[in-house]
Amino acid sequence: NTRLYYLDNLKVFLIFLVIVHHVGQAYGSTGGAWFYSYPGERIKELSNFFGFNASFFMGLFFFISGYFFPSSFDRHGAHKFMRDKLLRFGLPLIFISLLVTPILSYVKYVHYTKKISFSDFYIQHWLTYAPGKERTDYMFNFGHLWFVEHLLIYAFLYAAIRTLLKKLPTSLSVSPNQYVRLPAIFLFILALGFFTHLIRNFGGFPIDCWIFLLNFIQMEPAHLPQYLSLFRLGVLAYRR
Repeated sequence: NTRLYYLDNLKVFLIFLVIVHHVGQAYGSTGGAWFYSYPGERIKELSNFFGFNASFFMGLFFFISGYFFPSSFDRHGAHKFMRDKLLRFGLPLIFISLLVTPILSYVKYVHYTKKISFSDFYIQHWLTYAPGKERTDYMFNFGHLWFVEHLLIYAFLYAAIRTLLKKLPTSLSVSPNQYVRLPAIFLFILALGFFTHLIRNFGGFPIDCWIFLLNFIQMEPAHLPQYLSLFRLGVLAYRR
């Protein structure tokens, strides 16, 4: 009875954009590391769609996710909140890391490199690690569930901050019904553009440059300011 159908519709639309975006990468200018790469001429015009799409669609997913964190924590408390997130996010991460991503990588390896049995590939490329080996070739590569991995990390941070705030003598919570005014939105846009520019042009992390922070957190630093800030705004939006 309390289902928010407009958010369901919005998420379906965003999922459609995700699918189209990733299908396009097989044929566009940014599909070099994709599971399938079209051998013919690349469609450079798709880069315009990729740039526009990436400027908001995953950030909006984080915004929606952040919106539901406060109510879940309020209902369940820290322990049940984290247990729920570990089940919702942790089990899919284990499943895709140990089974789905190795299968996809195996198909790609056999197609582009050499024939090998899946068991040998799994042992050599997934269960073992050697210095100099590609980081994408062994366990705890969550592939396209990087988004879920980030949400699990954000859940830990959110629970820790909420628990800490409860122990402080004064409340730092935001007053309800305190609406965000237009100048604040423009300042946010300028700040997001500024920090994104610094990371991409001075930090050495252009679009499609992925790293493994602490050797297991998959992230694309070029879009990290968008994801973190919109998740935080989603949390604030629930109170406001």
